[in-house]
Amino acid sequence: MGVGSGDADTKMGDSEDGCGKGSTHEDFKELDELRALVSGLQNVYKDQIALEMSCERMTFIVDQYQEQPHLIDPHLDVLISDILSLAWNPKSPAKVMHESFRYLYLITKVRGYKIVVRHLPHEVADLEPVLQMLTNQDPYDFGTWETRYMLLLWMSMVCMIPFDMSRLDSHAKSNAGEVKEPIMDRIINIGKLYLPVADKSQDAAAYMLSHFLTRPDVKSQRLEETLDWALVTLSKADYTTMQGMTHASGILRMLALLFKQGKREDLLSSAPTILHAIDECKLMISTSTVLTKLSVKLVQRLGLIFLKYRVAAWRYQRGSRSLAENLKSLNPASQILMSNGSGGMADDGEEEYDIPDEIEDVIEQLLIGLKNYDTVVRWSAAKGIGRITGRLPKELADDVVGSVLELFTLQESDGAWHGGCLALAELGRRGLLLPDRLSDVVPVVLRALAYDERKGNFSVGAHVRDAACYVCWAFARAYDPKEITHHVKSIANALVTVSIFDREINVRRAAAAAFQENVGRQGTFPHGIDILTTADYFAVGNRTTCYLNLSVFVAHFEEYTTFLIDHLVNVKISHWDSDIRELSALALHKLTSTATDYMANEIVPALLPKTTGLDLFLRHGSILAVAEIVHALAKIAADKGEPVTKLLDTKTVSGLKDIAKTLYDGKLFRGLGGELMRKAVSSLIEKLSLSKMPYHKDPVIDLWQELIDDCLAHREPEIRTAAASAISAFFTEYYTQAGGGADPAKQEKIIEKYLMQLRSTVETTRRGYALAIGALPKFMLEGKLKPVLASLIQTATVTVKQEKWAESRRDALKAITSVSCTVDVDPEGSGNHVLNTDNVADIYQIFITVMSDYTLDSRGDVGAWVREAAMTGFQTLTSRLAQSHPALLQPSVIKAIFCNLVQQACEKIDRTRAHAGGVFSTLLHHSPPVPHIPHREELEKLFPSEKVAFMNWAAPAETFPSFTRLLALDTYMYHVLLGLIVSVGGMTESLVKTSSQALFEYLRTVAKDKQKLMIFSDTLLQVFVDYKDSDRVAVPAFKMFDQLFSRGCFDLFIEDPYDSFGENLLKCSKEVIFKSGNPQKLMASADVFCGLLPLNEDIRKKALFQLMVFLCHRFPRVRKTTASKLYEAFITYDEVVPEEHNEEVLTILSETNWDESYEVLRPIRNRLCDILNIPKPAIKFAVYSVMCGPSYMMCQCQFAVCSAMCGPSYMMCQFAVCSVMCGPSYMMCQFAVCSVMCGPSCMMCQFAVCSAMFGSFPHVSCVDPPAWCVSLLSAVSCVDPPAWCVSVSLLSAVPCVDPSHMMCQCQFAVCSAMCGPSYVMCQCLFAVCSVMCGPSCMVCQCEFAVCSVMCGPSYMMCQCQFAVCSAMFGSSCMVCQCQFAVCSVMCGPSYMMCQCQFAVCSAMFGSSCMVCQCQFAVCSVMCGPSYMMCQFAVCNVMCGPSYMIVMCGPSYVMCQCEFAVCIVMCGPSCMVCQYGPAMSISQFSRDSDSFRNIMNQESQ
Repeated sequence: MGVGSGDADTKMGDSEDGCGKGSTHEDFKELDELRALVSGLQNVYKDQIALEMSCERMTFIVDQYQEQPHLIDPHLDVLISDILSLAWNPKSPAKVMHESFRYLYLITKVRGYKIVVRHLPHEVADLEPVLQMLTNQDPYDFGTWETRYMLLLWMSMVCMIPFDMSRLDSHAKSNAGEVKEPIMDRIINIGKLYLPVADKSQDAAAYMLSHFLTRPDVKSQRLEETLDWALVTLSKADYTTMQGMTHASGILRMLALLFKQGKREDLLSSAPTILHAIDECKLMISTSTVLTKLSVKLVQRLGLIFLKYRVAAWRYQRGSRSLAENLKSLNPASQILMSNGSGGMADDGEEEYDIPDEIEDVIEQLLIGLKNYDTVVRWSAAKGIGRITGRLPKELADDVVGSVLELFTLQESDGAWHGGCLALAELGRRGLLLPDRLSDVVPVVLRALAYDERKGNFSVGAHVRDAACYVCWAFARAYDPKEITHHVKSIANALVTVSIFDREINVRRAAAAAFQENVGRQGTFPHGIDILTTADYFAVGNRTTCYLNLSVFVAHFEEYTTFLIDHLVNVKISHWDSDIRELSALALHKLTSTATDYMANEIVPALLPKTTGLDLFLRHGSILAVAEIVHALAKIAADKGEPVTKLLDTKTVSGLKDIAKTLYDGKLFRGLGGELMRKAVSSLIEKLSLSKMPYHKDPVIDLWQELIDDCLAHREPEIRTAAASAISAFFTEYYTQAGGGADPAKQEKIIEKYLMQLRSTVETTRRGYALAIGALPKFMLEGKLKPVLASLIQTATVTVKQEKWAESRRDALKAITSVSCTVDVDPEGSGNHVLNTDNVADIYQIFITVMSDYTLDSRGDVGAWVREAAMTGFQTLTSRLAQSHPALLQPSVIKAIFCNLVQQACEKIDRTRAHAGGVFSTLLHHSPPVPHIPHREELEKLFPSEKVAFMNWAAPAETFPSFTRLLALDTYMYHVLLGLIVSVGGMTESLVKTSSQALFEYLRTVAKDKQKLMIFSDTLLQVFVDYKDSDRVAVPAFKMFDQLFSRGCFDLFIEDPYDSFGENLLKCSKEVIFKSGNPQKLMASADVFCGLLPLNEDIRKKALFQLMVFLCHRFPRVRKTTASKLYEAFITYDEVVPEEHNEEVLTILSETNWDESYEVLRPIRNRLCDILNIPKPAIKFAVYSVMCGPSYMMCQCQFAVCSAMCGPSYMMCQFAVCSVMCGPSYMMCQFAVCSVMCGPSCMMCQFAVCSAMFGSFPHVSCVDPPAWCVSLLSAVSCVDPPAWCVSVSLLSAVPCVDPSHMMCQCQFAVCSAMCGPSYVMCQCLFAVCSVMCGPSCMVCQCEFAVCSVMCGPSYMMCQCQFAVCSAMFGSSCMVCQCQFAVCSVMCGPSYMMCQCQFAVCSAMFGSSCMVCQCQFAVCSVMCGPSYMMCQFAVCNVMCGPSYMIVMCGPSYVMCQCEFAVCIVMCGPSCMVCQYGPAMSISQFSRDSDSFRNIMNQESQ
């Protein structure tokens, strides 16, 4: 209760913790263990872990006695003696001493320092040692504060020895010749030293100084001096800093304790000065709660010093604490004395009161404290008001009461109301609130019990109501029953109302405790015992129970009925919390039966105007209340066989009908409050429909229909739900014809509209109308069942576009379930009217399909909602069919249902698992039995009905051990493993631990049975293969395999080198991570590859190769994780690394910084490959053609073809075309082909490739250059002749052309006149006439003539290597003037041709097309005028370092050398070799003579 809560509940004796486990102790049983822990400190202080464990054990033991600390009292001397024997021993290390005092503090914390200090040694001989130990401490060593705290407490006891302090001083001089400081000053200085310390030592120092300064010898010599020092320090303190506030709080604490412990005559002279100093420092308005609280405490102590101690003779006293005295007071004389309010001490006479002027200031300060914003300050001020008022004369005390009552005004804050209640409670508890004041106090308290000040979207006042309950509790103890008789009814009604209807649980319980106290002590509360037995302290803990159950019980007592109803109508239905308004409406529904006439004649007419008022909350609550009350009245009337209009007058009936129209006309369905109005009106429509209000054929029905339809598409789910809930009652009452059927026009219109909205592009619209269709009554579905189910099934199906719309699918499934329960079942009936065989099959099919919905979004696994809805559908439909038509349940369907339920019961989401377990157990033990359940007998043994009835399916510890036993059943193994993979490889530690433990428990039973283990592993691999593309399963599967390997579950496969499990797992793992960019998946797979290392040599090498790839992965954390896992694996499996290299390998893995760049790490990784005798991973460069799209790849000499096209092991060099294009049997390249293709004798090319072409690649020596090369190139000018040319002395005498012009690449020489306008090109093998570029040039100067049979009548002869038929390029075929022809259709009429091997259309480069000046250069428009590259290089500006080619558009691609025409253009079989159609180099080699002859002829 506010302060309330802690203090008042404790005083009431009804604290909820009163029955805690601490109350079970009968005595202190752990004495021996505590003494052992203390004595063992010297043995464990060097071991930090053991020391902490010892301290934790000590803490645990003593904390058990927090509620019964008195049980320790008999053993305090023994425990303190043991502890101090260690702390006092000069031979004990400092750590042992500090730990000993820590143990002593733990005991002090439980028992209280005031009790413990009495048991500390306090002889004269103890003073100097304790003082010396304190002097040796560091005040700011916060690790040893317990030592200083206990020493200061000890000093507070030792310093009170009954000897003058001066007698203990030693007047001997020190070595420096100085007289030693007096003990009195040393103690005071020690106290001053610790007052500014910000820990518990400050409390102990203040306590010690307050005691020490009250000694007769000290107060005469040092009291005034110390007080002056305190005042000077307070005045100079910087209250804006933490250090200043801490120092001030220490001084205030010391002064408050001093004025509590000291004698009045010693301190009275200093009190006014201190009071003035506090006012000057403005501590009462400080922002620090601690300073303000201590200031209030000190002010009240000063007030008590100003007033002489006395017990007010005028105070009201009810009996005595002694039972004997109470019995004596029963005589008539004493009763008269009590009735006069003078049951205490005799009146000392008013003249004896001496009230100083300062008392007015003190009371004013305390009244200000009652308004403070901190509860602890208000509570301290209230206690001060009570204490000081008890020493005042009656008239002044009454003035104080009047001042307190002035706090209860609307102008005051909630803090003032709370402080005023606390003050009234203190005054009443002390008998200072006389009975004649109750008439003024009780109304104020009743207002405080209902205090609730709204502030925006919340309110304040719970602490005020809590404190008001404390006042009522105090009154029960303070007054005789006859004094409070006149106020019993109002107090009883208020307390019952608050205990039932208050929003806050602590206030309800406080009111229940106060009601109980009044019933027990007053005995005049009506039906108090009956109410207490039901609405007790614990029953009021649940709000819903209070509103809907306890309120009805209490309302049956007529003294409380109307008060409860009026409170709901006048207060709660306008509450700021919508939940309270809704509960209030439901409570009014329940209470209607207790006061039917009052509700019908008074409440409903009073609420109708409020339903269209201005206050949003009141309007919302009133509509809900009217709807619920009318519905309750309709039930009462129906029980009598009468319409509800018999209870309501005509005006009320008309007013109810006009509510929706008035709101609609006022546009109150829009804006911020529109959402509340929509929900409320939907509820009103439903309740009025259920009440059968006579609005048939009224225009308001169309308005209601419009409102419902509008609400169904609203974005708020609560509004959609409320609208859907109203549909069934609304349609049933107002759309039913006389015969019970639907109005055909209305039915057709509504069904058509609702089904159309199911296809809406807005998810919320789909959701709302799906719920609406599910709520349709049976007569509305007649003849429309088939299209309704089809539309719902379509909505529930996952599509690419609406993949994230899980909630719409969930609601569609709910609608299917509802519809299947609404309509009848007839296997042979029409699908438009009843559920038949086809409909049932379709419904089950969609339920089973959506069980694989694992849609994810920012909220997590939203697909779980869909699966849960499907499982609910399983249960509902299967239960209905099992009862009426079990023949409709097919074995395959039942098998799929149970397999899916088992899978969901093994997955990671607790809610889903609990739902699946509940459905599983319900269907398994259904009555009548569900047919065709696979392995029913085994399931019933594993899940007996008496066990599942109490099983918590959400608890992993209960679920997984049961379901893992289904792994022994082949039918369920796959789905159990599918669910377990997600759980065992999950992220939640508790779930992983429980699920894996259950799995390993099963595997231990089959560990020696290789056949069962093989079935298990094969099934597990099958799951892995089936879900390799799903990270949801693949990543946890890797983790699960890792756990299985680490637990030795696959040891049988290690022993069998011929088993295929490892090979299959390796293959599947590589497929799963192929092209993956998910670091988590890659790191998880590394665990599996490490787990495969103990298998046979082949698997080991493949796994190591993949791990070596990871060591140079682009993600640093993948590299680091792999290195760490490899290190662990090599330590575990010592046979993997050769023994002589073991240390080197481990050193490389552990000491290498795997965050370095590839260039640094690659040689290190390659060194590991050499040691482990595995191939070094090679770098692969993919050449991507922008022109042709990702399906077409051509290598550019020594680069790799994309792995997506050719597979990861495929490598092609220079000019080879992948097998996807040409077929697997075709591999033709002009130069070198890599070893994967040609074997280990790689680089058997016909021509060497010079270094100018490939950059840093070394010169390649040609093996056996062909003879025709020597004869053909003898007269060719060469640029930078390669080594092989020089070595065979072919070109040694040929002068070279300027290198900046053109780079010769061995095969062809380009004359120096190439770049001029009179273009002449020498292509070595072929002669091209000087008029090549003119229109009359049509001489075939190449190897092959193409006959007319090939090209048709419109024969065109190619001038170089390739013939292009008209069939290929169309009738308007352009004749190519170099190597390749490009048709005019492709390039347009303004076709421009390049003078070398490639045609460049004018559309691409513009009308001023630059003619390329070498074989393969790209025009200057594209690459810049200064760029000239030859044959194979493509401009970096254009393509970047990855050498992409953009030529003539997306449909045309040509190889950069002499062949490979795009598959789009020529078809898959098109590939003309340079030396003959369909003839490979190897064929020419076998016929070298004919080959040489051809070449010689051509050269001539």
